[in-house]
Amino acid sequence: MPSLVVAALIHNTDSPFVWKCSECNAVFSLDRMTTQPTVTQVKKVTSDFEVHCKHEHPGEKVIGLQIKGRPEDVSQAAARVVKEATRD
Repeated sequence: MPSLVVAALIHNTDSPFVWKCSECNAVFSLDRMTTQPTVTQVKKVTSDFEVHCKHEHPGEKVIGLQIKGRPEDVSQAAARVVKEATRD
């Protein structure tokens, strides 16, 4: 079962910003280094990982990043709604 494993942390804060696939070591990262990634950034990493798994590890359950305690702001919610409406 592929999952995202922390591969690099921001110095002095121990906040992850790079992860790798537990099955094949493919790398996934935030678009910029930050100690407080937005919901959109975390969802992007998870989405990229899900696409990777669909092609490289088909048929397996995927474990992405968990989003805890960070409510979406209005622009993030709007982007999510558009993305979900246009998926596939």
